[in-house]
Formats: sequence, C-alpha cells, structure tokens
Amino acid sequence: MAALSPDAFLLTGRVAVVTGAARGIGRAIAEAFAVFGAHVAVCDRDKPPACDGWSPSMTLDVRDQSAVAVFTQAVRERWGRVDILVNNAGGWRRTP
Repeated sequence: MAALSPDAFLLTGRVAVVTGAARGIGRAIAEAFAVFGAHVAVCDRDKPPACDGWSPSMTLDVRDQSAVAVFTQAVRERWGRVDILVNNAGGWRRTP
C-alpha cells in the first residue's frame, strides 16, 4: 500500500456545498473544505458567516423547495457543478 501524501487530501478546484453551515459541525466542515482548497457554498436557516471562499452563502430553509432552487442555480452559475455535498441541515422541534 502506497503511503498517503498531504496532496492526497487536497480539494483544490472541487466544489463543496454544505447545508446547516452557520455554526457547529456544518461550519467546521465548510471551514475545513476551504482550508483544503475547495470552493465552498453554504446555506443555513440562520445567516451563515461571511468567510473567504464561501460564495454563494445564503440564508434559507432546506425544506423550502423554491429557496433551494435559487441556491442551486447560484451554485450552478458560479461553478457549473457540485463535487461534494454535505447535507448537515437538521434539527428538532417540540410539538404538542
């Protein structure tokens, strides 16, 4: 088995989309992808932070199909594709 080099982990030129990226695990994943060279597009119900390389960055609820379509089109117009998708959006709501 060949030894892995740091270059094996680079994401240079890849396009990553991370949902639920305003904080926590989603934000950490988006930050890591950017450090490893990926173009990163993020969305969250809360306003995602403006970070270098995170564009588009949109506030939306992934349950809203129209909003997701707008976000998807923005990513498509910017890079033409998605190589990595992290569907991190989730949560819970207490209901009677």
